[in-house]
Amino acid sequence: MTDTIIEPATEAAPPTPAPQAPEPYTITRPDMPDGVTWDDAFEKAAIPVAQKLGLSPTQLQGLADFYAQHQSDTGLGAMRQRALDEAAASDALKAEWGAHYDTKLAQASRAARYFGGEQLIAVLNETGLGNHPDLVRAFARAGAFLGEDALRASGQVTGVLPPDEALKKATALMARPAYASRAHPEHGALVDEVRQLFEQAYAGPGS
Repeated sequence: MTDTIIEPATEAAPPTPAPQAPEPYTITRPDMPDGVTWDDAFEKAAIPVAQKLGLSPTQLQGLADFYAQHQSDTGLGAMRQRALDEAAASDALKAEWGAHYDTKLAQASRAARYFGGEQLIAVLNETGLGNHPDLVRAFARAGAFLGEDALRASGQVTGVLPPDEALKKATALMARPAYASRAHPEHGALVDEVRQLFEQAYAGPGS
C-alpha cells in the first residue's frame, strides 16, 4: 500500500488594497492684522517640506497658524516701536525748534522733494527714515539754503491761483491725514502750503 501525502489546502491571500491618494496639502491663510502681510514664501516652502516629513494636513495647518501668530506679534511690535520712535523724534525737534518747528519741517519736506522727488519721499515714509531727527535736520538746513526761489523753480512752492481755486485746494489739503498729524513727515509742508493758499484766497485787491 502506497502512502499518499495530502497537502493542506492553501487559502488565497487577500487582495492588496489599492493605494489611497494622499490628502491634499493646503494652507488656510489666517487673518493677519492691518499692516502685517502673509508670508507667501513660507507657504510655498512649507508644503513640500511637510510632504517630505510625512506631516498630515492638520499638522501643516497648525504649523502655519503658529507661524502666522509669531509673524503678527513681531510685525505689531515693530509698528508700535516705530510709532514710539517717531513720537520721540518729533518731540525732540519740537523742543529744539520751538515756534519754528512747522516752518523747518516744511523746509525739510520741500528739500527732500527737490533732491529726490516723490520716489525719495515714498522711501523715507516706508522705511521710517523720514522721521529720523538727524535726517530731518539735514533736509531742513538744505531747504533753508535753497530758499524760496529755487523751490519755486522746482515746483515746490504753490503758484498763484484764483481765490476760489486756492480755497478749494486748501480745503482738500486740510482733509489729508498728514495735515492733522504733527508727527507726519509731510505735515509741515502741508501747513505751509495751506497758509499760502489762504493768503491767496483772501488777499485784497492789488495785494
